[in-house]
Amino acid sequence: MRTPLPATLVSASLLAVAVSAQGQATLEEVVVTAQKRTESLQDVSIAIAAFGEKELRNLSITNLENLTQSVSGVELFDERGSGQPTWVIRGVGLADFNANNTPTAAIYFDEFYLTSNVMGGIGMYDISRVEVLKGPQGGLYGRNTSGGAVRVMSVRPDLDQGLNGYIQGSYGRWDRSIAEGAVGGKITDNLAFRLSGMTDQNGGWQDTLAT
Repeated sequence: MRTPLPATLVSASLLAVAVSAQGQATLEEVVVTAQKRTESLQDVSIAIAAFGEKELRNLSITNLENLTQSVSGVELFDERGSGQPTWVIRGVGLADFNANNTPTAAIYFDEFYLTSNVMGGIGMYDISRVEVLKGPQGGLYGRNTSGGAVRVMSVRPDLDQGLNGYIQGSYGRWDRSIAEGAVGGKITDNLAFRLSGMTDQNGGWQDTLAT
């Protein structure tokens, strides 16, 4: 009865190592540019939450409001409507019903600054990366960043890929249907293209008598 025991322990340990190695191989490395340079998320010294393309799809994140459900210390208030959310990062937010006032969290979409809360509910599709920087970021991003900053980056054309793309859709409650897709490819050695689009339709909570 003593002989099989060591063999069993060795087999179990080898199995554990194999499973651990397989789990590590599936991790997605997230590269960020929050500090104006390319670096791994693990090497960034500031408080940041980052999501890569695969993770965004797995979490079904289609807009910035969905994103806050996966980021600690970040909330959105939609007292003006879901299309005009107010960002609150670490308790710092804009307490003003005027949608045109500048927010306390700067939103950047492909390096372009969104100047008001009206643009904060923008839909997200064909996104390569999202970075949420927590706390004041005036040293890197200037004014209107006392709460933090949010950076959204689209998938860029790739000169190293041939024709590529995707299409996906979903249907949910209240007749909500979402469809998005993208296509891209290499045209010449120095020129590539990327086209993408999305539609999000919602029937609302009311009953339609016509149907």
